[in-house]
This record gives sequence, C-alpha cells and structure tokens, in this order.
Amino acid sequence: MSASGYIRRGQLLDETPHWRGDLLTQLAQASAELSRGDLLRALVLADTRAVSERDWQRMRQAGLVHLLAISGLHLSIVAGLVMSCGGWLLPRIWRDPRGRGRFAVWLLAAAAVLGYGALAGFALPTVRAALMVIFGLLLLWVSRAARPWEILLRVAALILLFQPLAAMTPGYWLSFGAVSVILLLSWWLPGPSTRRDKILWFVQVQIALTLLLTLLQGVWFGQFSLHGIWTNLLLLPLFGALILPLCLLAAALFFAGAPAQVLQLADWALWPVDWVAMQASAVALGAGDLPLMWLWPLTAATLAAGLCWWSPWRAARWQAAILLLPLLALLWQQPARWRLDVIDVGQGLSVLVQRQGAALLYDTGARLPGGFSYAKVALLPLLRERGITRLDYLVISHGDNDHAGGASLLQRRIPIAQRIGFEGTPCTQGPSQWQGLTLSWFQAPLAGNDGSCVLLLEDGQRRVLLPGDIEQAGEASLLAQLPAGPIDLLLAPHHGSKTSSSQALVDALQPKRVVFPAGRYNRWNFPHPDVLARYRQQGAEIWISGQTGQLQIDLGSSVSVLGYRQALAPWWYNRD
Repeated sequence: MSASGYIRRGQLLDETPHWRGDLLTQLAQASAELSRGDLLRALVLADTRAVSERDWQRMRQAGLVHLLAISGLHLSIVAGLVMSCGGWLLPRIWRDPRGRGRFAVWLLAAAAVLGYGALAGFALPTVRAALMVIFGLLLLWVSRAARPWEILLRVAALILLFQPLAAMTPGYWLSFGAVSVILLLSWWLPGPSTRRDKILWFVQVQIALTLLLTLLQGVWFGQFSLHGIWTNLLLLPLFGALILPLCLLAAALFFAGAPAQVLQLADWALWPVDWVAMQASAVALGAGDLPLMWLWPLTAATLAAGLCWWSPWRAARWQAAILLLPLLALLWQQPARWRLDVIDVGQGLSVLVQRQGAALLYDTGARLPGGFSYAKVALLPLLRERGITRLDYLVISHGDNDHAGGASLLQRRIPIAQRIGFEGTPCTQGPSQWQGLTLSWFQAPLAGNDGSCVLLLEDGQRRVLLPGDIEQAGEASLLAQLPAGPIDLLLAPHHGSKTSSSQALVDALQPKRVVFPAGRYNRWNFPHPDVLARYRQQGAEIWISGQTGQLQIDLGSSVSVLGYRQALAPWWYNRD
C-alpha cells in the first residue's frame, strides 16, 4: 500500500539545514539561468524536480531516461575515471614493482563512489550501484577472483535483504536486467580482439539492451522506445568520456568557491543530450504507448529472435520459432463486447466505457492541492494499457473536484472528440448512437450536485445508469424523464450518501447490480447504512470500489463483475 499527502500547516523546529539541501539551493540558484540547468542538477545531485514533464517525455521517447537517474552507469564512470587517473599517476609518484600503491587507488575510487552516492541522496538505484562497485573493489583488494555473475547475485541478495520491497520497483529489474544482458552477451559472443570487433560488440550490446529495457518499460510504464538503439550508440561514449566528467568537475569547482560562470562549461557539455533527445522525440515512429495485449507476444518474439540469432543450444534454430505461437493470440478476433470499468480513484468517480475499440470516459477523479492527480496515476496508465489513444466522449457530470479534477490534464495528454457536461456541450441533447449503444442524457434544471449530467447507456438488452452526484431533488427530476424499465447496473448516486438513493429511486429503477464509488475509510462513512439496506432489501448485488479496487464489468449475454483486489491483481498484491 502506498499513500501521498501534503503539508497544510506546520512549525519549524530546527533551522539547521542539511548539507545536501544547502548544496541543492546553491546549485539551483547558480544554474537557474542556464538552458540545461535542470539536467545539470539531475546529474550532480539527483534533483529532478525542475525537469518538466515535457522534458521527461522527450527523454522517454529518446530512450535516454537512464542518463538522468544516477545509477550503475554514473558510478561506474566515476570509479573508472578515478582508477584510470590513479593508474596513470601512481607509477610516476611511487615506483613499486609489487604494486602496493594500488590499494590507495582502489580506496580513492571507493571514496569517490560513496561521495557521489551521498550527493545523489543514496536512492535505491544508487545504493545498488555503489554496493556492486565497492564489492568489486573489495574483491580486487583481497586478490580474490570472482565471476561477474557471483557479484551480481550477491549484490541482488544484499539489496533484497535490507529492502525486500525493492523487487516490486521498476528500477530494481531495469538495473539488474541491464547488467544481466551484458553478462549474457559476454558469455554468448566471443571476446572482441580487434577494434572492429569491439565496435560490433558494443552495437550488439546496445541493441539487446534497448530491446530488453523496452519490454521492461512496457511492463511497468506501458511505453516503449526503439530510439535508444541509435541515441545510446551516439551518446554513451561521449557521456562517459566528456559530459558527466565535465558536469561533475564544474560542480566541484563551483562548490569549492569558483564563480558561477564555471557552470556554463557543464551547460555546453549537456547540449548533445538535449539535441539528441529533441531529434528523437520529433520522430513519432519508434516510440509510443505499448498496450498490455502486445507485451507478452512481443516478449516471446524477441526471445525467439535472440535464440535464433545466437543459437546457444545444439538443437535446430527453427525450434525457437515455437516461442512465436503467442503471436497467434493477437489474430484471434474476440466478439464485440461492452466493457465498463469503475476506476478506483478514492473518494471520487471515474468510469471508462469501451465498445468495439472506442472509448468513453465519465468523470476523472480528483486533483489534490499537492499536485497529485488520479488522471495521471490511474486513468492515463489504464488507457495506455488498453491501447486507447483517443476518447470519443469525455463526460464531466459536474464541477466538483472529485469528478472534474483531472479533466484539464486529460485534455492535454489525449485527443478528445467531444466533451459533454461541465465546461462542455450541455447535457440536454437528445439520444445519440455510439458504437451500437444508445446514449441518453438527462440533467435537472438545478444547481450543485442535483445538476449533474446523468448518462443512460443501452444496447437493447442491458441498461447502465451513471447518475453523478444527484440527490433526492435531482432523482425526482430524473424519474420524471427516464424511460421505464429495470437497470442492470447502477452507480449509486452521490457515492451512497444519506441524501441520495431515495426509496422512490430504488423502487423505480429496481437495479440488479449497484456499485458504490466510495473511497476506503472515507471520512463521510459512505455508503450510508440506510442506503445499503434499501438496495439489499430490493435484492441488488452490491460492490464498493474502495473495498474491491477497480471493477471490471463485462456486459453481454451475461454480466461479469471482477474486482481488482480479489480477481485481477497479481499474486503478491495486498488483497486484504
């Protein structure tokens, strides 16, 4: 379980700043006027707060996000630079045939890694990378040979020993997955000897890394980018040899007392990263959203291609093609069905309706003062997972934040053909046809909750009613306009408050199934016991989104209702 919050009021108990916070403030002020000051702060102090969402999106599309997250790449570069410089300098200041001075170089490299990790705040990827580098230096110190797999597995076990939940974070799998790919390629491919072989080996590593990280990013984020093949081939040598060293050198000189103009050197060094990201993001082909239905077939296809290419077994290569069988699942045409998802947006409302590849969204959940938005963390990931790239309708029942808070973000992120209700087309039009469904709109001439835009969806067999936050006055107006007949699925008005779901409404609608969009442990104690009793007495099946999580409802010849916590969540999910 995770949660977020914001501070409404407080009292300062200690004015002593943390040393890292002091450095953050100094660097932020000195680099505020630089074109790439946000990237500089991300590379030196892992401060990504100033990186805009637009820049994040560009870096994702270019396959370069890993450059902004201080991890194994960065710490390995730092350790390698220290050891290279120390290895060149040591024979010139201490001529010892036995090489006893190498210990000082290793110790200095470990100190540099720990220092850089401290500057980055020792985030989980930084801790993993620091442990791996220091463990390798320790093995050098005790003159013990260790296979790379041994180091990798021991560090992975050590991380899980102290942070067991790290296995549920994308960074854990991205970091260890990338290292595993490099080790596998080192095992499969012969060691490069000539300069041409080394270049070819580097290209193959980048292709394999891009494909693997694309699949892992698809699992966690629902996005992919194949631009990482050429962007990393172009930037990684430059990044390790010039960009990162110059950024760290400029920051060190600045913190040591040099004028802020020295940071201009780092800004110039970061220009290639900015330029490459801009060029890659300008090309739509090769990056975008990855629907979940494509993920496993693509994984099987990638694995089959890899096995056919490298052939690590003695059997015939064509046998790897057996892994392509999951691709047949994409050719299987499912019969058209009507799906409705009641998304768990806490004490709010958001409903996604899908039919024949098209989508309608009713309400968006809240946006909180601290910047948290359910549209960002719940709606957009779901749309990406389903492969939805546009909305035919965005219906906002009324202007309350728990219903309309994410509308502006959605309109910036995804094309919307028509917006109805609050700040859109009035909810007073006649019935319309959409993908074989009849959409009927109702709205009482009242203010506030009772003026919610009500939507009735019918396919000739099933009827679904989405009434927003109407209360008893709005319910009376609705019953005067609504065609007679029982409702197969009803979203309880106003989250199940005592002032809604009147006995007259329950008797008139005779709902077979009722969903209460009410947050778990909400402060209003919705749904009210009296309201629950009315629906139960009528014989309706009841679900509460705060208890079940997201509800997936399929309406066809039969009606299927699946709750996320009980039926859809992975095995490790908290089902209590």
